[in-house]
Formats: sequence, structure tokens, C-alpha cells
Amino acid sequence: MRDGRSHNVCLIADDDLFIRQIVSKILFGMAEIITATDGAECLKLYQEHKPDIAFIDIHLPIQTGFELTERLLRQDPDAYLVIMSSDSTAENVQDALQRGARGFLAKPIQRIKLLQYFNQCPTIGDNVGESAAG
Repeated sequence: MRDGRSHNVCLIADDDLFIRQIVSKILFGMAEIITATDGAECLKLYQEHKPDIAFIDIHLPIQTGFELTERLLRQDPDAYLVIMSSDSTAENVQDALQRGARGFLAKPIQRIKLLQYFNQCPTIGDNVGESAAG
């Protein structure tokens, strides 16, 4: 947990309400969930809450997930960012990782893969690891 917090914080940035709801439901009870619908809101909420992990869609309005990844990592080199997209071409996956994302989550979202990224985040509290696997 970052900044001495006693709880985990996860930011979900996607313009699709359904995706935000799916990710929120999977992580329910494991983290405080903050959601953004565009790049500007994502940036603002990231700066306000400094989440442990952020799941960011590639195709966000205002700023793309790729642009946000670069910008957030310049501001916070320890940011743990995972890019999400249904456009999971090898080129997009490689581009996300080269820009500093810690992973790429293909849509439709697979619960097990989402939880793997969540549990790999070094600042996620230890009490989450086992319950998230079940």
C-alpha cells in the first residue's frame, strides 16, 4: 500500500461503463475502486489518489492509454500501470510494455488474468493474495 495507507487503491480508466463495472466487481472488497471515463479524468484522479495499480484502456477520449502511461510514469516512476484493450495485437502489447506498462490485459477481461496483475503489484497489501485467487 502506498503512502502509508491502510487499504489498497485501484484506478480503472475506461470509457465503457460495462468494463469499469466488470473490473470493479472482480476487485470488490480487495481495493478502493476509483473510475475514470477519459484521459483527463484519469490523470486528475491518479494525481489525487496515487493508486497502487491502474488499469487503463488504450482508446480513451482526450488522452490515449499510451500517452497516459508515459505521462504518469514521468510523474511517478513507481506507477504500476496495466493497459487494457480489445485491440490486443502483438504491436499494441509490445508498445504498451515498451512505454513502461507492467502488463497488457486483453478484452474481454479474464478474471484470472486481472487478479494476476493485481496480485503482482508490489504495493498491494499482503492480506489480499490468497482470497483473490479463489
